[in-house]
Amino acid sequence: MSRVLVVGSVNADLVYSVKEFPQPGQTISSLDFKIFAGGKGANQAVACARAGANVEFCACLGEDNFGEFLSQAITSNNVGMGSATKSTEPTGSAVIFVNQSGENQIVLNPGANHSLSAESVNHAVSTVQPVFVLTQLEISDEAVMAVLSRKERVILNPAPYREISRYDLSGLFAITPNESECASLTGITPASEQTTKEAANVLLGMGIQNAVITLGSRGCYWTNGQEDCFISPPPVKPVDTTGAGDVFNGVLVARLQANDDFPNALSYAVKAASISTTRHGALESAPFMSEIDSLLP
Repeated sequence: MSRVLVVGSVNADLVYSVKEFPQPGQTISSLDFKIFAGGKGANQAVACARAGANVEFCACLGEDNFGEFLSQAITSNNVGMGSATKSTEPTGSAVIFVNQSGENQIVLNPGANHSLSAESVNHAVSTVQPVFVLTQLEISDEAVMAVLSRKERVILNPAPYREISRYDLSGLFAITPNESECASLTGITPASEQTTKEAANVLLGMGIQNAVITLGSRGCYWTNGQEDCFISPPPVKPVDTTGAGDVFNGVLVARLQANDDFPNALSYAVKAASISTTRHGALESAPFMSEIDSLLP
């Protein structure tokens, strides 16, 4: 069976619910505390697997308890971890304070995520021989560049955004920015149908084969220069949008790997992302294929 390779980050998210954020020098007690598996790469890999793809995850973890916890959480979702490597750096983690208004403050330690090497990426690609490779920007520059060198099989989710002029995007299969990332990439904010199309054409002008712009509650837009479409989301009542973009990317790749064309694959991805916003958390909010099917006409 053909496989999808996800190359990306993995973090332990330590979430503290607080009445109010602490002031400098102040010690407060939390109302609640939970540890979640997270990281954009892990979220995307699990979403892809739950949507029916055979997924291998290339990541770097520390030799610590968080690394063990995350490995178990990811493999329990039928994601292969044979391409994961270990580092003397601690496993990536984030300390997150969430107040009673739903606002958050986050301190991220990339840790082992920035130890993922080009050699590890190249070894994973040659071993897995994937149909598609999905990556994002929470890992080291050298790992990103190693993925992008595969071009015709690569889907880049340029998040969290950083300056990417150093990367050669010509020939890339697809790119999937959200509205703010699109504005940073193209200088055009996709606020209307016209500006969205203009921004997508700028992305195609970079030599990218397929431009997918995610538009939040407006769904998404796709074009390859000959065809295009807007996909609207189903009506839902969001409670937590964390990780919705990761779910979108994971499901999109899963459906493309299953030989869907872009409009059909995007329809699945938008519906999956919409479902995820009705649940708390990121990795845990990814729906299974049966749930996505229930929203399809």
